[in-house]
Amino acid sequence: MRNPSYLIRSRHNIYYFRWPVPPYLQESGRSRHIKVSLRTREPKEALRLASILEYHAYLIMQMKGIEFMEFGDIRNMLQEYFYELVDQKKAEIHKSGPLSQQDVNALMKELSIANKAIEHDQDMDAMAERVQPIFSRFDVSIDVASPEYQMLKDQYKHAYRGYCEKVLSHNQKQTEFLFTTRKDYLDLIQKNNAFPKPEYRLSILIPKFLEHEARNGNLDNKAKEEREVHMAYLMELLGEGFNLVNFDGETSQKVLDALLRTPTNRNKKKDLKGLSLSEQLETEGFDVLSNGTVNKYLGAYRQFLSWLIKNNYKLEKNYFESMNLEDKKRGKRDQFKREEIAEILKSLEPLKHSKNPKDQRNYWGTLLAVYTGSRLNEFCSLMPKDLLQDENTGIWYVCIEDEIEAQKKVKTEASHRYVPIHSKLIDHGFIKFVEERKALAEQDASIRLFPALSYKPNTGWGRKFGDWFNNILLVKLGLKVKLRKTLHSLRHSFITNLSIAGVDSSYIKSLAGHEDGTVTSSVYTHFGPDHIKILKDTIEKLKY
Repeated sequence: MRNPSYLIRSRHNIYYFRWPVPPYLQESGRSRHIKVSLRTREPKEALRLASILEYHAYLIMQMKGIEFMEFGDIRNMLQEYFYELVDQKKAEIHKSGPLSQQDVNALMKELSIANKAIEHDQDMDAMAERVQPIFSRFDVSIDVASPEYQMLKDQYKHAYRGYCEKVLSHNQKQTEFLFTTRKDYLDLIQKNNAFPKPEYRLSILIPKFLEHEARNGNLDNKAKEEREVHMAYLMELLGEGFNLVNFDGETSQKVLDALLRTPTNRNKKKDLKGLSLSEQLETEGFDVLSNGTVNKYLGAYRQFLSWLIKNNYKLEKNYFESMNLEDKKRGKRDQFKREEIAEILKSLEPLKHSKNPKDQRNYWGTLLAVYTGSRLNEFCSLMPKDLLQDENTGIWYVCIEDEIEAQKKVKTEASHRYVPIHSKLIDHGFIKFVEERKALAEQDASIRLFPALSYKPNTGWGRKFGDWFNNILLVKLGLKVKLRKTLHSLRHSFITNLSIAGVDSSYIKSLAGHEDGTVTSSVYTHFGPDHIKILKDTIEKLKY
């Protein structure tokens, strides 16, 4: 069976319906696709369901386009459309030479018509014919009697004037020769001929890069949102129409200089909100981005240029490769000493038998972090069904994996793993708690292992628990040492103490979900009685 493009299959062989959101409906920081699980592994059933959704998705997109198009959406649509026309004209001129005098006169006449319409606040003639190609390009229909259509007509004449002026200006330059020095002249030729394709604009390349990142699944929700912010900044600084042909060392330095002058929370502060980036950069009296934050931006741009080079965009080099600032504030998180972990566990005893959902979350969440070494969102996103008992050995274990329907996402491919339950957890009554949650889940499949948690796209399920542990518990116990001891320090302690106990590094990586060329993949793929017993024996070496 040949699947249509909107029908995709996950690595667990579950089919999904995937539909692109039109550019004029896309929101910054949001996904560019709608993705819905069809909850089936049967190809014919999936195709039938996807075909139904495809029909309704088309109708809904049309209705939404009519209902929600705002002034900014219309401007963006016109800008994108005429950007493409300008690039097409530039490509034609590059190939065949300057426009004929007849074509120049026609453009000048059209420019005069646009200027007249703007001056007298009139509509341009034959608007229905003029806007039809735009509707076709973006697959949208706007009622001629709607306010949106009036906004489109008002903005069209301005966009069309800009298009005419841009083409005429570019055409005029084709008859000019700027002889300064021989080297400058050769550099000019090299730049103008190296990348003639219009597809080299940032507005085209950045969405492709972000889609590549999303497909690879290398970023969690928070990192994905940060990456989108970083790339939006680059496009705002250099311009959506910035062409890769102009990217060089001077450009990368310009980016760094701008980052060093960028105010923190620039789009949230009252005096900065609503200002353009260039205006914000000239505003004084505000704290600017820290070196650590600047390095995050530079890291994103290194990844971007690396991706461009790997995909044969023929950049001379990665101009951000060695660009990094010293971050004196950044340091490795300290691990907890054994006596400190013992103090943490002792402080939790009053919560052990509480029926309060928050107390249950805090008690069992901390114990899981201590005895499994799992990441915050790995254990906070668990469902009761993720706690399993091996039929052959009777060993209980945690299954940590992706599950889109349950909004569970692991950090890397190696993070998919099974972690046996430590005997100390069992002694504390963890299995009884799990079975109680499983009984509730039989009545309501949405029940999660830990109550009193909520999901946020940028932070996942762990925000409330992380805030409690870092800002309440550690402070109460006097263990809060700036940012050097946090919940994540329990993970460092887990790894370090297993290493001290003489555990082979491959098994430590397997339990912690770190990359390893041998054991990590084999344990997850061929999980059997021998492996689970080995891992159980391994984790029991953890002593606090």
